[in-house]
Amino acid sequence: MTTLCVCVECFLNYANVLTWEWSFWQRSCPWVLWIIGYLPFFSAAYYTYDRPTEKQAFKTVGCLAALDVVGIIVGICLNWI
Repeated sequence: MTTLCVCVECFLNYANVLTWEWSFWQRSCPWVLWIIGYLPFFSAAYYTYDRPTEKQAFKTVGCLAALDVVGIIVGICLNWI
């Protein structure tokens, strides 16, 4: 799925439907999109789904939500958001 998402994103950029703002995020180095953009998301999704109990799955989702909240707070403090 990660590779498919990178292919779709590269195609959309090629068709001038999707533009990227960062210089390192481009079609000439799709491994950056693969490693930074999609691999962590799909890895976390598969890891969460494969937890033995629902309690462990909820803990994993809670940790991811806490990480998002920290990221939002840091982004606000640095005036990125």
